[in-house]
Amino acid sequence: MNRIRSVVHMLKALNSMQKVSVFLALIFLFLFMLIMLPVEIDPTSFMYVPVTAALITMLLTGEAFSKEGWRQLGFHRFSFKSVLVGFLIPLIPIIVGFAIIWGSGLAEFGLAEEFKGQELVLAISFVMTLIVSSLTVTLGEEAGWRGYLSAKLQQLGFAKSLLLNGFIWGLFHLPIMLLTDSYHGDMNPYLYIPMFVVTATLAGAFITYLRYRSGSIWPAIIAHTSHNLAWNYGDIFTQNADPVTGYMTGDSGVVLILFYAAVLVWILLKGKRPAGYFKAHME
Repeated sequence: MNRIRSVVHMLKALNSMQKVSVFLALIFLFLFMLIMLPVEIDPTSFMYVPVTAALITMLLTGEAFSKEGWRQLGFHRFSFKSVLVGFLIPLIPIIVGFAIIWGSGLAEFGLAEEFKGQELVLAISFVMTLIVSSLTVTLGEEAGWRGYLSAKLQQLGFAKSLLLNGFIWGLFHLPIMLLTDSYHGDMNPYLYIPMFVVTATLAGAFITYLRYRSGSIWPAIIAHTSHNLAWNYGDIFTQNADPVTGYMTGDSGVVLILFYAAVLVWILLKGKRPAGYFKAHME
């Protein structure tokens, strides 16, 4: 009994970065457990790993038994303006990227035969998927990354916390890419994987900024879902595409990298606030 009490006390006494270590260890443990299962699983199952790891970490450290422990996740606040920004900004580089592809002749703009005449259905599906995905799969990821993790990393400073959050988000996908067929198996992994990690780092920095700036996780959730939907719908409206299109736009093309790099520069030059500002908005 004394040993158990000692372990409990030790876990409760962990500092923020030690809690991050526990959180990340659980994430990659669960991730590899899912990958190594002898049966094929739905790829969306991986996206619930971050929230699962966050909840278990909070239970182990005692954070789950306090109001502050739950408030750090950011679900208690809602900023419509920030949600709107989170929805619109990810659309820009993806739409621009596909427009370049269509305009350059590398692909044709148009619907595949199975979608022709179903434009209204696609529009309704976009809205419904935005809502449902935001409340399920994307929430499962963001509760971990921009919820629990962002609350802990903020002590590292503004720029470091933004970039490290995005970089860890990118690393999370590597085992899935390397050991499963869930991501773009038709692309050159030596090109696609580094581009994906760079995109995740930069886009993740922007999404983390939304989290810090608004004090709410909802803009981060919407931004993540908007990004996923935009490139999925871009593919739907793209026909006879040259293989190079996947490296130009989509979920991690050159256009996205350049765009989010510019956004990050703007954030660091214009959007920086004193450390106390972010702490206040995370409570």
